[in-house]
Amino acid sequence: MSSPALSTRIRRAGGILISEAATNGERSSALAAFSQFRQELLPMLEAFRRKLEGDLKCLGLTGRVVWRLKNVASTERKLRRSRGLMIPDLHDIAGLRVILPTTDDARRFSEAMKEKFTADGWRFREKTLRDYTRSPKPDGYRSIHRTYHVFRTEEAVLPGKSRLPLDFMLRAELQIRSEAEHAWATGVETIGFLTGHRLKSGEGPEIWKRFLLLSATLFARLEGTMLPESCARIPRDELARDVRLRAHALRIFDLMPQYTVERDRVFAADRLPDGHDLQLIELDLKSRTTALTSFPADDAASAESCCLSQETPHGSLPDPDRFVLLARSGGMKETRETYPAMFLDSSAFRRTLEAAIKRFI
Repeated sequence: MSSPALSTRIRRAGGILISEAATNGERSSALAAFSQFRQELLPMLEAFRRKLEGDLKCLGLTGRVVWRLKNVASTERKLRRSRGLMIPDLHDIAGLRVILPTTDDARRFSEAMKEKFTADGWRFREKTLRDYTRSPKPDGYRSIHRTYHVFRTEEAVLPGKSRLPLDFMLRAELQIRSEAEHAWATGVETIGFLTGHRLKSGEGPEIWKRFLLLSATLFARLEGTMLPESCARIPRDELARDVRLRAHALRIFDLMPQYTVERDRVFAADRLPDGHDLQLIELDLKSRTTALTSFPADDAASAESCCLSQETPHGSLPDPDRFVLLARSGGMKETRETYPAMFLDSSAFRRTLEAAIKRFI
């Protein structure tokens, strides 16, 4: 008897992964389906990336275009928060990011995008547009988010035969950010890693959440964009002084440089030769080390297989002290700049914070 099709198995996989009653064998089968599903997303992500890079060039803008696949642990947390959703319903399993110098550049790029377009045989249809630069989240987060429903056509170029039917709808999320917005968001993630609090998800001590909200407000002041509603009436000099006091109380400027993984403790299994654009990044919080392994762009299957084995080193369960990310970037420098939290690198956050404080005091 043949096994169920991937389209069926991936719809069942989410419920199994968050079930406390699931056996190790059931989890292993669900993880295998999840891994195969992520492989199916790679050609679409590459097509979207090439399209976005072409758009940047046409607009005369400079920026970084990268993508990443959502890891097992993060997917499980989201499924638990979103009871009733299946893995294919999650809009950010496939996530792309465009990082530009300023918020004006980010808005110009976003406004030039069409709601419907085709890229290398993939049809994209915009589902939602949320501009958090015009209306920041309550925690201070700013960025432009666009989500898409994506369909494969007969013209799509694939590395092999797809395991999914032609009418199977995929989803993708695009985040468009300025460098300052990116510095704040990744700073939140880095602090979360080191304090053991899920600050990115709105959890953790109020002292940290308040500091991050005020610093986000200060960053918005620096860029001249809309402020979080709860902090909009704070005079900018008072805001800068408050942020500076809190930063010193939390020892941000003293402690955060120590949080950076030392350069000689970043291990690259491959020295990122030409064409090796897939990066497997592994952060081990216990040893405070980051391992970086690169793969050729045309060997996504090996990259995904290695990713899954590193995500679940204890069989079918993720390691809570290990964070693994499979991403596409243009080498070591771009990888560190785009995913600084995976290197415990807070330097961009600290530089922007210091510049904002200096500007308004």
